[in-house]
Amino acid sequence: EQIYLIEKVELSKFESGSKAGIGSIVEVLVDDEQTKYLFLLPSGGVEVPFKNKKIQTITIESPIGLNLHEQQEGHDFEINGKTFEIVGIF
Repeated sequence: EQIYLIEKVELSKFESGSKAGIGSIVEVLVDDEQTKYLFLLPSGGVEVPFKNKKIQTITIESPIGLNLHEQQEGHDFEINGKTFEIVGIF
């Protein structure tokens, strides 16, 4: 129930050089398609509605979480043949 309050949040982009971590919303290009991930503990896998889009929740232990955690904008990696690139951290 409370997670739906996220729709009221205004995103502010972190300063250049900021690293992704718990509570971060990370915008990623996946094979040229933008998506957002929200780091939560202890569970992920839920899609949260946000301003007519969806944000996928993830944990640090997930394959995507392991690759995003403590990384900065511009970092890229590959999982299962898909290329991911961090394009924003909020």
